[in-house]
Amino acid sequence: MPLCHHFPIDTKYNSEEWMTNCKNYLETSYPPINSRIKEIFRYVELDPLNHNTFSYEFSSTLRDIGSVFGSVIEESLTNIGIKPFRGRKYDIIDYSRFLNSEINDLKIIGLKIKSNFEEKYVYPFTGFNENEVKSKWWKDILILNIMI
Repeated sequence: MPLCHHFPIDTKYNSEEWMTNCKNYLETSYPPINSRIKEIFRYVELDPLNHNTFSYEFSSTLRDIGSVFGSVIEESLTNIGIKPFRGRKYDIIDYSRFLNSEINDLKIIGLKIKSNFEEKYVYPFTGFNENEVKSKWWKDILILNIMI
């Protein structure tokens, strides 16, 4: 099963070695993270009612997802030649500007999660716009963007 559908960014930079490296990194990073998520949802259902539930494993998994995402985006920004907007390091504003410039309708890109009882959809980019990112976008993902 492919990790993602083809987006213009994939087509645009497909022949670049760094893009191949990013895809390979995603291919190796995805299965263990996916397994961890499935295991977590055996114990705590993905539901807005559980937004105050704390789990070290879930926190660790979210951190790892963010780390993989950040590594791929930063590799892309570096190789395309985009400089950090603020300061010397890339941040979420850089990620947002880049993704919005490369992908139309970024906010409607999501993923389907099959939980124990139903399918749900998470839309992690709804808080992204070209110039700012909601300061609590991670909370919005867990509470507002879970669609049943």
